Amino acid sequence: MGLVEKLTELDESIWKQHEKVTRYCNREYGWNKYDLVRKTLFATTASYLGEMTYMALGGIDEDRSYPIVVGCFFSLLTIVSYPLLMKSINEKEEREIKLLERTGATIEPVFKATRPAYSSALGALCAYMAYFSFTKQLGLPEDVSEQYHQTTGLFFSAGFIWNIFRTSKSYFEDQIMTPPKKKKSVLKTIYEKVIRKFQVAPVPQLEPVKPIKYQSIDDAVA
Repeated sequence: MGLVEKLTELDESIWKQHEKVTRYCNREYGWNKYDLVRKTLFATTASYLGEMTYMALGGIDEDRSYPIVVGCFFSLLTIVSYPLLMKSINEKEEREIKLLERTGATIEPVFKATRPAYSSALGALCAYMAYFSFTKQLGLPEDVSEQYHQTTGLFFSAGFIWNIFRTSKSYFEDQIMTPPKKKKSVLKTIYEKVIRKFQVAPVPQLEPVKPIKYQSIDDAVA
């Protein structure tokens, strides 16, 4: 088996783990795959904004305008594009629900070797750069401040987290669509489970047996 086939198998295995999460959320909360896509999009956006914020802070630490301008520009671009991406997800959900209701057909996932290869390489790079930034082994000029090393490490750490959420969003998008269900509140569902767990089952009360009184020996024999 070649490298491409192994990576394709890995892609399918990761997809199946996300399938378990999708099924659980659908069963417990009535969510479909697009609910999870929206949540991972929010997490992806938040972590990317954190990454760009650390880039800008690094520029402030070293009094360099380029990182500040780049960080602010991409932060603004991310904020502007977020509602557009959310709208696109909502439209995809609507189309897929209509397709499911009209024909009963679902869009089958396509497994590919490039997804795990790219995600693994990018994650490893971010982890490597973060570690060597925090330990001052990144090869930066000796005159940079301690604060700059820490900020650079946080920048790559945020990039590592962003890569995780970005990859999960991709796998949730490729899940099998399920019929619409009534959505439940997570807190309410957890509360109901806790209440059911601690509720004491009522003990059935036995009615006392009334003694039978006999008026005569003939009644007892009867």
